[in-house]
Amino acid sequence: GHNANHGGLFAAAERTDELVASTRSSVATLLGADPRAVAFGPSMTDMTMRFAGAAGRALGPGDEVVCSRLDHDANVRPWVIHAERNGATVRFADPEPDTLELPASAVEQVLTDRTRWVAVTAASNAVGTIPDLPGIVEAVHAAGARLYVDAVHAAPHRRLDFEALGCDALACSAYKWFGPHIGILTARPEVLEELQPDK
Repeated sequence: GHNANHGGLFAAAERTDELVASTRSSVATLLGADPRAVAFGPSMTDMTMRFAGAAGRALGPGDEVVCSRLDHDANVRPWVIHAERNGATVRFADPEPDTLELPASAVEQVLTDRTRWVAVTAASNAVGTIPDLPGIVEAVHAAGARLYVDAVHAAPHRRLDFEALGCDALACSAYKWFGPHIGILTARPEVLEELQPDK
């Protein structure tokens, strides 16, 4: 009974709209986010590709994006693709070689006044280390840049509070906590309003 497109003027569409609104509210509660700023898509990788593509339109020669070598490729390759398409440079923050921790200082040392976006994980999928997100948020914002967080491997195991964390966008996957295979993205409403995604 929920197999209709949004916005239809008939019962199945209304039920679908109610279900989507309810799900947005539930996800917003889980992530500590604004329900109006929760979006769904096929996967976190797809959502990140679309987000990086939309954010990348504002990039140009001389601009920089920072990624982490601790991250899953789903939070690296989209940023590399769209930075390169728009003439921007990608720099990498390296984790500590002995502990594979990613302290804020590792990100801070590759930030410049041309950094526009930083993409970092909330928990490593490969080794399980948890970056210093509060410190990274502070460093990124002090540099005048924005932070995109891959929370795919953190969301099933840690309480997340998007508002308290202070990042600019965050993505995760419901199937990691036995939900459907969908990607979830939330961002600051003012960030979403600036974007012009292809879809």
